[in-house]
Amino acid sequence: REPMAFLHEVGMRGKPQPVPERILYDPPCHLKNVLGDEEAVPALLSAIPELEIIPHDEADLCCGAGGIAFLRGEESADAVLHRKVSALKRAGQATRVVTGNPGCLMRLESELRFQMPHIKVEHPINILAEAWRPNTA
Repeated sequence: REPMAFLHEVGMRGKPQPVPERILYDPPCHLKNVLGDEEAVPALLSAIPELEIIPHDEADLCCGAGGIAFLRGEESADAVLHRKVSALKRAGQATRVVTGNPGCLMRLESELRFQMPHIKVEHPINILAEAWRPNTA
């Protein structure tokens, strides 16, 4: 079971703190194609005040990390990755790219560190942890 789907199903407790950032959400292929759940992450992130989710025009495109595709067909996997990164760059200013698959995290981070060094690549659970942190004020 995907952890983000579980959190969406059981619900988050308490009120989230604002996270005043613009993020690019890149849905991993496995959520749609394998698990059939592409709604949990956007729903959870949308509940966070001041968090702006910027859409991009290649959200349905694989990043090139599917299974072991990038090991077996490096040239085509790199072409797909570059197309994905170009879409992320066109989408506008953001502080983070958020995706929930370890392969996607690795592939995107390895490319974005050179092309968009100001951007962090993270799992969405990191943003949830920030938003639902204890209020110490």
